[in-house]
Parts: sequence; C-alpha cells; structure tokens
Amino acid sequence: MFKSEHDGLFKIIGMFLYNQASSWAGNVMNFVISFFMMVIVIFFLLIDHEKFITYVLELSPLPDSQERQLINRFQDIAKAVLVKDRQGFAMVVIPGSNWVKLQALQEEADRDFELADESDVDELFSDCQPGAIPPLGPAYGMETFLDEQLTSLANVYFEAGDHIHLVQVNGKAFHDLLKGARHGHYSHND
Repeated sequence: MFKSEHDGLFKIIGMFLYNQASSWAGNVMNFVISFFMMVIVIFFLLIDHEKFITYVLELSPLPDSQERQLINRFQDIAKAVLVKDRQGFAMVVIPGSNWVKLQALQEEADRDFELADESDVDELFSDCQPGAIPPLGPAYGMETFLDEQLTSLANVYFEAGDHIHLVQVNGKAFHDLLKGARHGHYSHND
C-alpha cells in the first residue's frame, strides 16, 4: 500500500517536471527562432532600406506627393552624434536619417575621432534623456561640426533633451544657435 501511494506521487511529480521541461524547451526554441528572424529582418532593412521605403509607400493610402513630403520631413530633423579623441569630445550635427561619415570628419578635422560611448554621453548630457541630445554643441561649450545638408533648410527640427518635445526653428535661427560650428559633408544616408 505504501509503495503504490509513492508510485502515484512519483508519477505526478514526473509528469509535472516533464511538462515544465517541455514548456521551457519550447519557449527557448521560440525565442531563438524569433531572435534570428529579427536579426535577418534588421539586416535586410539596413541593406535594402530604399526598397523597403518604396514598398511601404506602395502600401500607403496617401497620395504620392504627401508620402514623399512625409519622408522628406526626416531630412529636416537634426541629430547630434558625439565623437571623441585624445583632445576631448566634439559634436557632429547631421540629418536625422543619416549616418556619420567618420573618415570624412577625421580628415577634415585632422583628428582621430571615434564614436563616444553611451556612458560618456550620459555623463556629459546628464540633463538629457539617453539618445535625445539637442544638436547645440556651442551651448555646451563643445566643438561642433555641422553637416552641409542642414544649412539650406527653411526649418529645422530637433529633440529638446527628451523623446517627447520637438523644437522647430527657422534655418537662420538654427545657424545662429550653431555659430562657430565647422561646416562640411559629415554624413551619408546609405
């Protein structure tokens, strides 16, 4: 009698452990497959972003002129990218949809710049949320490089230190805010 009671208990515990292990293994497999799918999607979005934008625009119910207007608005957004070398930190102000051309910046400035670490950014811009630095290097006493693509805009938009507020200034006011910044071609969008 004692043995049959334990057999039933062991069977229940065994089934419980088996179900838990199965569930855990299934969740791990689901995560691994989802993760690799995400990596593949991100890879192709980065490689073929123009084709992706074209595809999304084809799906959009907006007229073509409004779609392009919406896409072009991203070119009017200025973002700050922090770089550093042995001499210290500098800010590169580029269009929001572009990437920094580090080599062009290094050649122009004759310095050995690299992208600053997030910890550096957090320390220097403690008054801002991570990733929301206003592109106003002179206000922070920082050497600033301004991409030429932003110099001919009628209006420029940029984050105000958080991810909620967006500042709009006219092109002349933006240039006044960045007085003393070096101008050049410091970004690309491919």
